[in-house]
Amino acid sequence: MPALPLQQVISNRKQLGEKWVQENQGKFVCACGCGKKIQLKWYHRNNGVPSYIPGHQMYKYTGKKNPNWRGGRIESHGYIYRYCPDHPKAIKGYVAEHKLFMEKHIGRYLRANETVHHINRIKNDNRLENLELTTDTKHRQHHNRDKQNPAYRHDVSTKNIIACYLNGMKIKEICSKLKCSESLVDSRLKKAKIKRLRRNENDVITNNKN
Repeated sequence: MPALPLQQVISNRKQLGEKWVQENQGKFVCACGCGKKIQLKWYHRNNGVPSYIPGHQMYKYTGKKNPNWRGGRIESHGYIYRYCPDHPKAIKGYVAEHKLFMEKHIGRYLRANETVHHINRIKNDNRLENLELTTDTKHRQHHNRDKQNPAYRHDVSTKNIIACYLNGMKIKEICSKLKCSESLVDSRLKKAKIKRLRRNENDVITNNKN
């Protein structure tokens, strides 16, 4: 009997696998203990059913059991987070340290509309005297009035930014000279309708007004 073409063999296996999936879907539970059912695929009939839902294989290695354990204190985007899996607002077991300090100080959890502001704008300076309990609205107002915000940097002249840029200065050089942020320079150039190519050091200057 001649051998079947490879594509035909794969097709036959897939048909058998799909029939097997219909008969066994919902019978296998994730081994991590979450109680969720493993979603079967046709190829699991031959390759074997996985023990875990993707990503759940590390659930049993939480806290100190996890190989990535760093003592329960990590830093991300400038903020410090503490491992507090029982906290009602924990994300993957971690809570921002400045919020924990404020909650300990006031003796309760933060409300839904409350947040903690760093007075000196240093995100990892979580001394209690540097923390201020505020609302989300007032917190946004704090940062909107920050000197780095283009709308409030009246001490930085748009004409000076444009003049520096048209004279061939790079964005970082302009920021260093005028002591401002790159986002401020971008915002002012955009407002003046001067376009630059971000990824090209030799920027092509175009003025949409002309």
